[in-house]
Amino acid sequence: MLAQPSGAVRDYTTPASGSCPLVFGSAQGYYLVRDAAGIYAFNASCLHLGGRISPTQTGFGCPCHGSQYDLNGTVTVGPAPVGSTLQHYQVSESTPGGVLVIDPTKPVSTATRLT
Repeated sequence: MLAQPSGAVRDYTTPASGSCPLVFGSAQGYYLVRDAAGIYAFNASCLHLGGRISPTQTGFGCPCHGSQYDLNGTVTVGPAPVGSTLQHYQVSESTPGGVLVIDPTKPVSTATRLT
């Protein structure tokens, strides 16, 4: 991921079943994204009813009810609340140059990046 171009996305979500991958109360997983400022991770659960969002050409979308998100996880089209943002989490390297680790117990600002 460190060598990937800006806009690269890695999928660390739960397996989908059907057109609306929704299991109420369960974690949908995470996306690891790289932009010009570095690498960040956020929750893959839609802010509307918790369906798992999926990558699109311009960001992410929820197949359940049509919410759209930009690459930073900000809602651009509802029914999820427009302008709200998916929770971001700390990303670190296990060792310098090693495996990237998403820590879901450590929420961070939407501007936080691993460089």
